[in-house]
Amino acid sequence: MIRQGLIEQEVLHEIAMSIGESIELEKMLAECIPVFLRGLGCASAVVLLRDEQDDFYTPTYILPRAAVRNHYLHQAINRSLECLTNHDVLPTPLCYFESAGLFYYAWPIQDYGALLLGRSSPFRDALFREIVPLVNKLALALNSCRQFQRLKLAQQSMIQARDDAQAANKAKSHFLATMSHEIRTPLNAVINLSELLLETHLDERQRKLTQGVCEGGRSLLQLVNDVLDFSRIEAGRLELVATSFKLHDLLDGLAALFEKEALIKKLHFGLSIGDNIPEVVSADPSRLRQILQNLLANAIKFTESGSVNISVRMLPEDQHNLDSVPMMVFHISDTGIGISRQDQLRLFQEFSQVDTNLDRRFGGSGLGLAITARLVMLMGGKIGCYSVAGVGSTFWFTLPVKTSGVVHEKSSAGEMELLPITALLVEDSLTNQMVATAMLEKVGCQITIANNGYEAIEQVQKAAFDVVLMDVSMPGMDGLEASRRIRALGGHYQTLPILAMTAHAFAHDRDACLEAGMNDYLSKPLQREQLYAMLKRWALHKDSVVENSEEPVLAPVAMVGTTKPILDETIIQTLISDTSPDLFKQLVAIFLQESKAHFDALPELLKQGDIAACAKHAHAVKSTAGALGAVALQDMCGQLEVACRESKPNIVALLQATTNVAEASWQALYSRLN
Repeated sequence: MIRQGLIEQEVLHEIAMSIGESIELEKMLAECIPVFLRGLGCASAVVLLRDEQDDFYTPTYILPRAAVRNHYLHQAINRSLECLTNHDVLPTPLCYFESAGLFYYAWPIQDYGALLLGRSSPFRDALFREIVPLVNKLALALNSCRQFQRLKLAQQSMIQARDDAQAANKAKSHFLATMSHEIRTPLNAVINLSELLLETHLDERQRKLTQGVCEGGRSLLQLVNDVLDFSRIEAGRLELVATSFKLHDLLDGLAALFEKEALIKKLHFGLSIGDNIPEVVSADPSRLRQILQNLLANAIKFTESGSVNISVRMLPEDQHNLDSVPMMVFHISDTGIGISRQDQLRLFQEFSQVDTNLDRRFGGSGLGLAITARLVMLMGGKIGCYSVAGVGSTFWFTLPVKTSGVVHEKSSAGEMELLPITALLVEDSLTNQMVATAMLEKVGCQITIANNGYEAIEQVQKAAFDVVLMDVSMPGMDGLEASRRIRALGGHYQTLPILAMTAHAFAHDRDACLEAGMNDYLSKPLQREQLYAMLKRWALHKDSVVENSEEPVLAPVAMVGTTKPILDETIIQTLISDTSPDLFKQLVAIFLQESKAHFDALPELLKQGDIAACAKHAHAVKSTAGALGAVALQDMCGQLEVACRESKPNIVALLQATTNVAEASWQALYSRLN
């Protein structure tokens, strides 16, 4: 008896050691179940597990494989399934088939399965009880395997979702590029031909009709540009080009433009610039102009009587997030229809409009303010609104002040002189040929037309041209291939200015043109001032442009900001459903208190040069922000953490941008509490 007990203990130890060596379910069972059979002298074994999704029991593992044809085993399985389904205690033994001399025993695997063993003799009671701890260990191993299986499935789902998202994003980009080209091509004719028509002798009715066509074309072009801008910002591909410019001149120009629109509606228009606003600043003037145009256009559109005003002031020093970065604040105020508190919560969301009635009195795509908010954030500022329904609104935004010295003057549109140059126009569209020819002949150019890339190569070898204006998308041979072949001719063809002229409007389109050997890029619809400036630069001064150009090349500035939304509603709703609305409110309240404490500490730590501590504070906010759906703040804190750990030079600007996003996130979360 003693010897038999020792043997059984050795067998039980061997079985215990075989359980859980592998994390994959099938492999783990294949390693330990044969040891059960061999060590305990069993003829067959079955592992029954409940399916997690469908909630029914299935034989997950049977050994030996031939036992699947044993009808006694099937009866034993049915008996155990009956007990498990009815939550009955498994009897000992489970069943006995006297004619076959077979005993079947079953042990429950927690609440989701059972282990069946069949043998020709009964288990002693003591040995039967010794098997219970082994089954418990098997249950723990199965839990680990099932958890691993779930993680593996989740990982596969995430990979599939990522691949689907990338494919969808690629399809979206292709769609936007195609639609941009297809819409811009006819717009080029609509806008430019109507502008040229306005310069001819027209009676009053003809002039009004032509102006209507021109304005409609410009409105459609603005919509196309808005969609493209939003797509670039969303993809993180929008580049800011910082240059020195005269801020006062930019504001005066906008005031002159919008004052005319205000007078049409009999509104008063006012501009006020603070005495301490610098004359010359360094920023992206085109994006600042776009922000102001969006806000001023909205102010005039939603105001029927009264006034529209724009003011610029330096932000008091005690309101700066960091003393080293002075800020200026812009206010655009009106006496229009105003915005209710409810509508203010969704002001800067994409495709969101205050006017949602069927009559669509004011129109619009709902992208203007969303783009404006993202641009302000990318430029290192923040934006907000004060409004009372029926009284009026004041939109404000801040921008960091970076002063700079020299401003390179550019000739105005009214100073156009005749350009005595010969140009080869490569364009397959007859309408676009008419537009470009009319614009070029108006400034004195002599034009030769080629309808495709093949004709372009023939023409440049027949005659000498000062410049080639090359469309990109053409049948037969496109402009990219034509440019490559012209450059391959060698000699003076390698320096012949070739300017791309296309309705494609993405940054990678420009890169493709430059890689093909083109010198510069014009986007359709063509604008006369841009076309004139580019011809003057490349055709009249082509010898000095490359070597002695005094105009600086403006490099893209790395974005300081995030393209993610302030709050991700999907994460918030999932969190609320997994917990409760009350617990969500408690979590938000704790986060608001703790994150503000972290941000209060950051400026002082940065002054002390303790960037390692700054990284820890940023990391602490990052993890909690993401869990509560504040994904923009999570992204910015992640950028700040990396910048601190790698001692990057833009930590100060990045901290200010992160603080701006934090304040917007706090405000949005606080609104959710109410």
